[in-house]
Amino acid sequence: IQDNNNNISINDSVKSLVERSEEYWLRNNRNVSDSLISLAFIIIPQMEFPDSIVLAEAYHILGKNLIHKKEYQRGIDTLKKCNIIKQKVLFDHHKSISKTLNYIGIGYMANQNYDSAIYFCQKAKEPLIKNNISDTNLYLANLNIGIFYARQGKYNSAFNYFDTALIVLNKSGLINNDSIFVWRYYYNYALFTTFTGKLKEANKYYEFAETILIDKFGANDIRIAHINNNKGNNSYYAYEYSKAELYYKKALEVYSASAEDMEEDISRTYFNLSSVSSDKGDHYSSIDYCLLGLDHSTSNDLKLILNNNVAISYAAIKDDENANRYFNLALDLLDEE
Repeated sequence: IQDNNNNISINDSVKSLVERSEEYWLRNNRNVSDSLISLAFIIIPQMEFPDSIVLAEAYHILGKNLIHKKEYQRGIDTLKKCNIIKQKVLFDHHKSISKTLNYIGIGYMANQNYDSAIYFCQKAKEPLIKNNISDTNLYLANLNIGIFYARQGKYNSAFNYFDTALIVLNKSGLINNDSIFVWRYYYNYALFTTFTGKLKEANKYYEFAETILIDKFGANDIRIAHINNNKGNNSYYAYEYSKAELYYKKALEVYSASAEDMEEDISRTYFNLSSVSSDKGDHYSSIDYCLLGLDHSTSNDLKLILNNNVAISYAAIKDDENANRYFNLALDLLDEE
């Protein structure tokens, strides 16, 4: 009896860790989510009779975290373990099975295997359509397939799936009840319209997404920085340099306030600001931004680009000595490749 009680206690501990890990994932705190699910998998091997439902959910969350850490194949394999368990013990839980199949598709997309990504997201739709279920999983499957097609440049197919995702979003009532799903639609549709060259229209959708995020998570959510960087890029390529500069500075402000390691993002944003300054003819500011970017960069690729930009700006103001110096630094980095 004591052993049985111990097993129940351990199951409860693992269940709590899994639930908390998912909670932090939904809050966009990936580091804490990863730590909690890793702790759960330290305990799981000690369990004589692990609860199958809890174990399946643990594999699902672990798989998501592995994909987030760019361990794509391990993440996919972990999610497939989750799916095997769900097919055995949760065969009539269509939403739960769809959720995991959908994320396997995301894993393949992250690994740039678009055919497999589309296949698994289509598989995610099947049990939902068969059982007349219109929910978040059906919405996400259609949205993801739209994203996959857009990334391949198949814009007509992408548009059809984005349109279907919006229909599901309205039909399920999610558009009124859960703003995070609406945010996800606006953000990805903004990316899609960017791909098709509609830069000003894309920024309108980014604005919608940003408003929802600020309302739900506050102005310093890291995704606000990503959105402003994207808006800055769109404005830059639309030759709206003053707007681009404002968006990049907003992104920089949020990146700098983050507790996460955002050094590369900060460096890249300084590079973006240097490009704006250079195109405006303000070569001194361009140099200053590049040097700030170099202070934060840990990537040789980015250092090469920044040094090259500094050299070009010095050349533009006829400072040949410094131009040659930074060209040589860029060449040295190129030789290291």
